[in-house]
Amino acid sequence: MISKSLQEEISSIEYEWRHLSKESTYDHQFYLFISIKSTALKLRIHSLRELVKKQIETDNKTKLAYQMLVNSLQNMESLLDFKAKTENELDKEHMKYVMEKIQSIEPEIEILRKYITN
Repeated sequence: MISKSLQEEISSIEYEWRHLSKESTYDHQFYLFISIKSTALKLRIHSLRELVKKQIETDNKTKLAYQMLVNSLQNMESLLDFKAKTENELDKEHMKYVMEKIQSIEPEIEILRKYITN
């Protein structure tokens, strides 16, 4: 049987993971905040995974349940990595688009600058 404190930590991580997996880092105001939350959650998942691995070594009766838990935690960690990577790549594309828009406006700004200074 999995201990009560371990069950609570698993439930807490699962809740946080579900919540984070729905959030998007496209909103740049929250990008850093969500990234920090993702990193903190990854650390919690990793430390719980290590704790469960140690438990597997000492408790043969629940070995399969613990192994399934380790696999689930690994998947959660991987999905958080994939989400961050994907959104970072999309973010770069967005920045490229913004820079192209800025460059397309520069000739107009130059004309306005000349008009204002004359």
